[in-house]
Amino acid sequence: MKKINGYIAAPFTPMFENGEINFNLISDYYKFLKRNGLDGAFIAGSSGEGALLTVEERIVLAEKWKEVSDDDFKIIVHTGGTNLKDQKVLAEHAQKIETWGIAAMAPAFLPPTRIDEFIEFCKEIAIAAPE
Repeated sequence: MKKINGYIAAPFTPMFENGEINFNLISDYYKFLKRNGLDGAFIAGSSGEGALLTVEERIVLAEKWKEVSDDDFKIIVHTGGTNLKDQKVLAEHAQKIETWGIAAMAPAFLPPTRIDEFIEFCKEIAIAAPE
């Protein structure tokens, strides 16, 4: 486990009026954050509309942020969602494209109710992205 240092933004996901992601703005958004002294971005969390996006959209979003950012800029991918299977896919993908880290949360609908269930949930995500 790595300790997060520096200033990490929770950017919104730029979208067109029809709800499609405007991937063209991510490069400028990254440059804005970097120019203003931020050290990373926590993408697809609640500020980034992660719950509104499909798994496929979240994968492309992570790839785009990774593509436009320097290696010293921390990209942290939020994998939280309504089911463990999708979260494992997102965690595995984040590791594959070498993001700085991931963040996860138990589903808000029918969440684990006992600590051992929560630990097992976290363990499954960690197995999907052990690095």
